[in-house]
Amino acid sequence: MNTEKHITPQEIFNTAKKWAKEFFASKWFTAIKWVYHFLLVPCVINFCINSFFLNTTSITDTQFKSGYFFSYILVVLFNALFTCITTSSIASNAVISVVGFVFSAVQYVKVQMSDNPVYFSDINFFRSAGTLGDLVAEISVIDLFKQISDELWKFGLIAAAIIIGGILLRFRVKYKWHGIAVGGTALFLLFLIIAPIEPLNTFTLNTFYKYDERDSDYPTTSLKYYLRYGVISGMYGQAVESRIFEPKGYDPEYLDRVLADAVEQAQDKYKDTWGDCNIIMVFSESFWDIDQLGEFEFETPTGTELTPNYEKLAQEGHVFKMISPVFGGLSANAEFEVFTGSNLAVYSPGFVPYTQMYDSEDFEGTPNFFDVLGENDYYSKIITAWEDSLFDRTKVYPFFGINDTDFRHELKGVRKLAGRPSDDYLADQVIKFVEGDEWRENENYFVMINTAQLHGSYYEGKYLDKDSEGTVIRDNYTVKVTKTPADYSVYMKGSIRCYAQGLYDADRQLGKLYDYISGLEENTVIIFYGDHLPNLKSITDHDKDGEYERIATLPYFNTGDNILDTYRKYDTECLMVANFDMGEQDVEWLNYELLMAYVMHRMDVKTDEYYDFLYAQRNTFPAANDYVAADTEGNLYSMYELPEDLQKYYNLRKQINYRYFHDNN
Repeated sequence: MNTEKHITPQEIFNTAKKWAKEFFASKWFTAIKWVYHFLLVPCVINFCINSFFLNTTSITDTQFKSGYFFSYILVVLFNALFTCITTSSIASNAVISVVGFVFSAVQYVKVQMSDNPVYFSDINFFRSAGTLGDLVAEISVIDLFKQISDELWKFGLIAAAIIIGGILLRFRVKYKWHGIAVGGTALFLLFLIIAPIEPLNTFTLNTFYKYDERDSDYPTTSLKYYLRYGVISGMYGQAVESRIFEPKGYDPEYLDRVLADAVEQAQDKYKDTWGDCNIIMVFSESFWDIDQLGEFEFETPTGTELTPNYEKLAQEGHVFKMISPVFGGLSANAEFEVFTGSNLAVYSPGFVPYTQMYDSEDFEGTPNFFDVLGENDYYSKIITAWEDSLFDRTKVYPFFGINDTDFRHELKGVRKLAGRPSDDYLADQVIKFVEGDEWRENENYFVMINTAQLHGSYYEGKYLDKDSEGTVIRDNYTVKVTKTPADYSVYMKGSIRCYAQGLYDADRQLGKLYDYISGLEENTVIIFYGDHLPNLKSITDHDKDGEYERIATLPYFNTGDNILDTYRKYDTECLMVANFDMGEQDVEWLNYELLMAYVMHRMDVKTDEYYDFLYAQRNTFPAANDYVAADTEGNLYSMYELPEDLQKYYNLRKQINYRYFHDNN
């Protein structure tokens, strides 16, 4: 008799079910869920964010360093903290996946708009809904996303898989010792990392960033910084390096002696030579001499030169070479330097004083030339083509003691070109102000216009007025492009034409203002300068790889000399011209932060020791930004390899800046 027992399929199923039930209830499965959620998910999200960023930029020489590991640590800690707060793994999985996906998309849009990555300080910028809407309206976000549709799909599918995995491996954190321990540990470590404590910040930067070994070309718009150290840790590094600590060797008594010497040095033959005079300042958006590239030729109603008025007046007035603190955008930083006499080189790349400094009463009374002019009975006014919310200017300008500001929404009878108040209209607003009574109770006036017509993005349709159906009803172009590189697409040629038209109109604005002051009896000076170079590129890709054409790829910007190439992305000029004899120009270089020290010294204006110090700097450390510096002879240096004498003056500038802007004791 056969007594062998047969195992039925039902018994096999029941046994497997029993084992599975025991496994799912075991500590092993709990460990798998925790490893998946706390270690694997952050790893995948961090990888996706960095890969997405890498695949949507044109930079290919990235170096994977320890910053990527630090980026992973940050994501792990934030994920752990959020999980313990919500007590739900499903909620935290969904949030970290969606936030990572949306953040990467926003990052891509900002890079395409400005060649700059997202900074923590951009939270303040994106509050400026009006300006953000203007910028986004100038580009087709749909077209942009078409270029990265494959990457978006990949990231989206991975994010969906993470969410599904989180649902299958779901758990809740109970407020017992292990939940409290995990959340408390994450919070404590994040505090140590994020808190503004100098020794801890320095330890983190030295450990993960090796920030004292930068190349002169790494920081160009900070893209390479993010690629080198990771996107999340790149944002962190920029934020930490923006914190202000007392400079090494800070000695207030020594600075007192330096300032006293500066007062004596300022008593030279040029002092008060301009006498009593009024000031018109033109902050000309993106004004820069494109002709120096040698790749383009143009035809205008007045000939072949885009800027004939500038070229003519440059022979009559003073022209200074400058180094802009920014490229392609972030005009507020150039404005900050002019207004305050502080050079952004003493801060870290990516620092935006308007949104990161002027949010506290501690900055009441910090240096700015408006206060000096006010003490000398000047009335000051700004007429700007931008709205009041941009870079928190409604909060910032009161720190400067400006008498009045007309923001865009306050302008009357606006004439627009390229979607913004035209340069010609703004020139008329200056004339209207000068001829009006607003300033008459004062001895003199300072009036500044902040233009926007020449702001990017650049595309041929920008100067074409269209009806609701897209039909062109007015062509506002008066400039033609007669020569470009042979391989330029129709899109890039359109971008060049758009920028050229803006240059021509800005030059006409300058000519109009000069013709006006030439008929005035009162001594009047025009200060005209561009804030930065344009981010000139095509509005769409020109090949199957999704590459955008850029003027930055031309030989002018790619000589093989890293310092020269970096400098040429920030090379700008300032023209000062008047309706009287201004006398000789004694220096060739005069950076943004030194402009008003120079002007007020020659005017009949009593300045303080701070501006006397800045005036003396024109003969020692005349021009620099975060990356490159020039001496009085025009020799260029990396800011990370300054010769001993320039390093001495740079360190002195850092100490003076700290004393006047951050030492509130």
